[in-house]
Amino acid sequence: MHLELIPIDELRHLYTYLINYAVQQSNSGDNQFYQELFELYRFLLEKSILIKNDSLTQWTFTNIITVGIRTKNYAWTEQFIQENNHFLLPELRQNVVTYNLANLHFEKKDYASALRMLHNVEFTDSFYHLSAKFIQLKIYYVLHETEALLALIQTTRRFLQRNRQLSTYQKKSSLHFLTLLQKLTQATILQSLYQVPKAHYHKLKKDYLQMSPLANKQWLEEMIEELNP
Repeated sequence: MHLELIPIDELRHLYTYLINYAVQQSNSGDNQFYQELFELYRFLLEKSILIKNDSLTQWTFTNIITVGIRTKNYAWTEQFIQENNHFLLPELRQNVVTYNLANLHFEKKDYASALRMLHNVEFTDSFYHLSAKFIQLKIYYVLHETEALLALIQTTRRFLQRNRQLSTYQKKSSLHFLTLLQKLTQATILQSLYQVPKAHYHKLKKDYLQMSPLANKQWLEEMIEELNP
């Protein structure tokens, strides 16, 4: 196909359709599409098709990083952040870049760097504020920082109850995450004293399957499976 013969807006529309299809397949559990998404995003960046009016939307920027992380292309993802953050709107840049770099460090298990980045920025956008808290919560859980974890669960729950910017869906899925994370933490405390009974594990698994919508679903499933006696 001679891409140079097709108007850039038509190309952008065509590839947006392909991206949306791949995202839908990935969200339905077909993980092979993440690699296809990664290759598609890389191609579009090379051809500057995603850049419109010398800018890149925060959601496209974040989606590219999410796909890079899911496919474990960590070095490429970090380079993408450094080389393309100037395409973001100035008023959004710090929130978007800090959150995504912290998320990248978390996935690389560099928890100290992730926490340091999150502690050094005051997130002004509700979505990034909440997403940053999720990263902190997961790090505290993995590091067995139980006191800090339980305190942050309560703080985040109050934030959700007061917030007027997040959608009902976002609030519900986030509150479900906090509820299940608290139960998971309690089970982990029990496990440190004695083995978690199989019935307790099955109850957690049942709660996980029944809670919908649920934020951080894949991560929760992995943590619950670690308790499988």
